[in-house]
Amino acid sequence: KDNYSVKQIFVTGDDDFICYRKPIRSWLENTLVFTESAKFKPLNLTVLYLIYLGYSVGDKVVGYRKAVTQVAYYELLNSGHFMYNDQVSVVRAILSDLSSGKL
Repeated sequence: KDNYSVKQIFVTGDDDFICYRKPIRSWLENTLVFTESAKFKPLNLTVLYLIYLGYSVGDKVVGYRKAVTQVAYYELLNSGHFMYNDQVSVVRAILSDLSSGKL
């Protein structure tokens, strides 16, 4: 079966002490094997800026991201384990991108 079309999204918060971001990122880069593993590992994190209704809202950094076709990894700033409460607009944007096929 071709699982290349299956999207996997991993979202961590920098204040999440249940699923700590460093081991999750290390696991994705060094242990998890997927079609684009070699392409994913050397990628640098890109900065995520706050977007509201499709428009950038200043230069407020809300997190970091690295992604390939199959896997997307997000580190959200000022967010704990309940990121959907801590960073509502960012999580909403991630889910919107997923449902529209942008991820």
